[in-house]
Amino acid sequence: MVFGDVGTLGSIAVSGAENLSNAQYSQGQETQADDFGLDLLVAAYGHGAGAIDFFQRLQEEGGRGWDFLATHPHPDRRVKHLQKLMRDRGIPLGDKQPLPSVLQIKSQ
Repeated sequence: MVFGDVGTLGSIAVSGAENLSNAQYSQGQETQADDFGLDLLVAAYGHGAGAIDFFQRLQEEGGRGWDFLATHPHPDRRVKHLQKLMRDRGIPLGDKQPLPSVLQIKSQ
């Protein structure tokens, strides 16, 4: 009586565990995408300048969240991960350069 329908409680627990598992899987995919993006940046420019700018802006705008429940890692974790990856791989920071014209958004 205190807990109500036990089946409902079990369903909620399973659903919560599934959501947590999916969030962790999704965060792993996001980290792989960040790594791939850094590889593309280095291949195109020979350095990692600008790799963390977007995540730093998100960090400044966002604040702290429960990133273990989110589908994306917290921007702070992404910044730290990319900085460590650049250090570990010896990727120079370099100077930021504009995107090539084929990647720039054209105003209409």
